[in-house]
Amino acid sequence: MEGNSERERGGDDSEVSDSPDSNEHPSSAQKPISNTESDSDLSQISLRMSPASLYKVETAARNAQIAANAAKEEAKTMRRKYDDAMNEVHQDESVERGSKKEKKTKSSRDDDTHHEQVIKGLGHQFEITHALWLHEPTKTFQTTIDDEYDKLDRFGSTAAKVQGQLRDILDIVPATYHGDLPNHWLGRSFRDGMQEQRSNTATRLRSRGATIFNCTEEDLRISRKRCAKFSEDIGRVENANGTSTYHPWNVSVLHRNYKGRFDIQTVFLNPILQKPTKQTMSCIIRGPASVIAMNEGESSRAARNNETMDLTWGLNHTTPGMVAASAVLARWALSPDECLKEKGNESGIRWHDDFDNYLEYLLSGLQKQKKSVLNIFREWDQVLFPNTSHGLAGQLSNTDRDQLMQSVMAALNHDEDGYEQPEGHNSHSERGSGGLNEGGNSEDGSDNFEE
Repeated sequence: MEGNSERERGGDDSEVSDSPDSNEHPSSAQKPISNTESDSDLSQISLRMSPASLYKVETAARNAQIAANAAKEEAKTMRRKYDDAMNEVHQDESVERGSKKEKKTKSSRDDDTHHEQVIKGLGHQFEITHALWLHEPTKTFQTTIDDEYDKLDRFGSTAAKVQGQLRDILDIVPATYHGDLPNHWLGRSFRDGMQEQRSNTATRLRSRGATIFNCTEEDLRISRKRCAKFSEDIGRVENANGTSTYHPWNVSVLHRNYKGRFDIQTVFLNPILQKPTKQTMSCIIRGPASVIAMNEGESSRAARNNETMDLTWGLNHTTPGMVAASAVLARWALSPDECLKEKGNESGIRWHDDFDNYLEYLLSGLQKQKKSVLNIFREWDQVLFPNTSHGLAGQLSNTDRDQLMQSVMAALNHDEDGYEQPEGHNSHSERGSGGLNEGGNSEDGSDNFEE
């Protein structure tokens, strides 16, 4: 029995595989204890184990916990070192870009949502008032002003186009942001605003275009129906070889009283289809309800006293970009193209090139003060901004009202001079104009001084 008891105790001791005095594993004392091993040891605890074995298990568990805690602390230390190293890298990059003062300004703006929203809003405005797309959209914001740039040669090369649109951007972006122009956040925010506005505009024109173009929603919804119904209106011509192309100028939707070819006196002034170009812009800046008002012979206005785009942006006159953009947008809305891109996937029309052509025509006409182009802006302002005093064609005049005022003033000028009084009434003129004294006159003309 004693032998059996010894064997039972020996069996209990042998259950702890990492025991330092185990005959079967003499080297286990030097082997580090892993979490897996300690878990295994703990799972083998039984009531029959001796106190010495239990102490060994407890020691193993304590050692495992100490090792785990040390590993956690080491991980935290390494993380702090990594963060410190990355901060030093970012600081070194900022120092290379400029002075400490510039670094602080740019860094704070990079993280400031407010500034990004301001620039994004300006991108929205630029999309409508200046350009539908940018040439070299990323490079533009990294480009420096060329003092040798000639605005008369703006469309002579891509580099000149970039210089021209860069000046347009600087005109619309407040001077406080000009130093941030090369920074990634500004260009990104500006382009995001343009893209968002372009998408909103395309959606609004296609969804509400039936009111503008006097057609059904179904006519505008399906590409093949647009192609069948409106192709000739937007300049489609059949070539001798059986192919078809789209002419950018011989377009009925752009002309008033279109006679089958481009006319310098009527281009951009078409009243057909409820003056699509003007109503297109009115729909964009004041909402679809303004188009209904225009169809009823009224001036462009919002349905309610809303803060419309023209009020938000401070628009008070028609810009060349607005006319050129409206011409492209009106044609695109009737085209078979599904998406508004620089080149139409379905039509093959190079919309960006057409925009440039229209813009070049308008800018050149303004620079040379051509009567036909000045008339375009005068008529557009009459519809969109009838009270403008900043129109590119000059302040609008109301001829009927001016003539009426002239006749009224002429009658006033022919009136007798009230300062010449009959003899004996000089005292009256000294007391008041027109011979009236402070006390008043009686019905028979005598003075009421007693009163």
